[in-house]
Amino acid sequence: MKKTGLFIIVFLVIVSLSAAGIYIEQKNETSSSTGGNKVIISKVWFNPSIIRTDTGDRTTVVNFKNKTVLLVDRKNKIYSIVDLGKFKQMTGMVINMLKQFSKDKNLGITIKITDEKKVIDGYKCYKVITDIYGMKSETWFSKDIDIPKDLFIKSYEMMLPEQDFKKFINDPQFKKVEGFPVESIQTSNFMGQSSITKTRLIKYKKMSIPMSVFKIDLTGYQKKTINMMGGK
Repeated sequence: MKKTGLFIIVFLVIVSLSAAGIYIEQKNETSSSTGGNKVIISKVWFNPSIIRTDTGDRTTVVNFKNKTVLLVDRKNKIYSIVDLGKFKQMTGMVINMLKQFSKDKNLGITIKITDEKKVIDGYKCYKVITDIYGMKSETWFSKDIDIPKDLFIKSYEMMLPEQDFKKFINDPQFKKVEGFPVESIQTSNFMGQSSITKTRLIKYKKMSIPMSVFKIDLTGYQKKTINMMGGK
């Protein structure tokens, strides 16, 4: 369950963050039915072909050019390198688990752009409601923050099963989504455990990011092989 939750977090972060030469920070507040409450700051650096995400004591580097995913546990000094195709299979298995244990046997992906608007931290935003395999989100997007749509699509292609991916990107509502998430609330219920994650954009900056940022010093780290369920 813990590792499944990690893959869901990675999915949400990567899907919502795709652009060229941009650095952002987000504040993620998660509360669960088990009584756990956690606040994590996510830091993301990305260029067109590579993305680094630091979430808590975990680092993920997705290299679209080499088609690899580097997973680093900085606290326990271990790392794994996964083929991008296998990583997609693992996230697909998480999605299948969501379908299997959900009471709703017709889980899929839906998106709806609403007429609701508000200003958040100076950004003019509009509300988008999504349901991704039971992970429901209310997200406030801002067109004031320009994100290349092709990279946004690439992230979904990496994470979603082929059939659902094609259906999603051809959805008329998805085609109208522009901008970047400034604030969102995600709710999920998995195997009887519910959670709510509130995400808020803290910093957004267009900048030139050197490749050194994406090179992680693994001196003293132990390499681990993970199986298809994401276990070590």
